[in-house]
Amino acid sequence: MKIIALRGHSGYGKTTTLNLLIDKLSQNNNVTVLNHIGRDRVAKVIINGRIIGITTRGDTDAALTEDFKKLGNCDLYICACRTKGNTLKFLQSLTKDDILIYNTKWTVLLPNMSVNNIDDILDGINKLQVEEILEQANILENASGSSLCFEMTN
Repeated sequence: MKIIALRGHSGYGKTTTLNLLIDKLSQNNNVTVLNHIGRDRVAKVIINGRIIGITTRGDTDAALTEDFKKLGNCDLYICACRTKGNTLKFLQSLTKDDILIYNTKWTVLLPNMSVNNIDDILDGINKLQVEEILEQANILENASGSSLCFEMTN
């Protein structure tokens, strides 16, 4: 089973990044949203015959269990994962392969800037992370049984 997990503390942009990913994939592909509650979505997309399941919920292992059941069998799962609790253990239980950690560190010094400018910069960072996820997903297409974990840190 192939898994890409964005791992980070609450408020670090995991849900925002995954929602941007769903939106980007929706531009050129048929994306089916299976569940939409508030900012959280569970979506499925087929690209070149590969089924990709995406869930923005990763706060609890119970939420991930529910969402993975909704998604059914997928070639690749992309999800959020908290730094505390059992979400990482749950993901590890799904695959016999190691989970590789990709650290995304952003240090931003923003003196004398309005909140709107800061939001624009953070939005740009989330969009860069979407591009990185897509690049890693393409690499995984030729790997068997791999899992990647993107660590989102400050």
